[in-house]
Amino acid sequence: MATQKQKEKKKKERERIAHARVVRRREALRAQRKAQYEEDLKEKEAHEIVHGKPMPIIKDPAVLAQRAAAQAKAVSDKLKKNLEILEALEKEYEVEQAARVEMNEKLESEGHKTMRDKMDALHQKALAMTGKAEALAEATAEYAAQHNEETVDAAPVQESEKIS
Repeated sequence: MATQKQKEKKKKERERIAHARVVRRREALRAQRKAQYEEDLKEKEAHEIVHGKPMPIIKDPAVLAQRAAAQAKAVSDKLKKNLEILEALEKEYEVEQAARVEMNEKLESEGHKTMRDKMDALHQKALAMTGKAEALAEATAEYAAQHNEETVDAAPVQESEKIS
């Protein structure tokens, strides 16, 4: 009887091992099928993006005419919208160009001829509008004073070098 129990025990162990092996194989196959399905799905989506959705074959001329009319209307609506956008952009561009020409003429009438002079004048006007012109004037004066001191200090050194 003990041998019978051992045989039963071994048989059940073999069945358990075989069942575990089958489960592993099934899981591997499921994972492989899932990966293949996902890959196919991605390829299908990429194909639809590149080539568009496949249209059904329609043989009824009335439906074909209706579909063509709808498509033509959609295209014309899109073109009208784009034309309106372009016209608005063109008007905006013309307004900007007129403002630039006016600003340029105003700066030239004030006596600023070069681009650098014009930019400096615009910068000064912007600072005056924000109230920081006084701080810039003070900083400029301070910088000029420091620069003058450095040049005055450097001048005697250069003369002493010439003597020796």
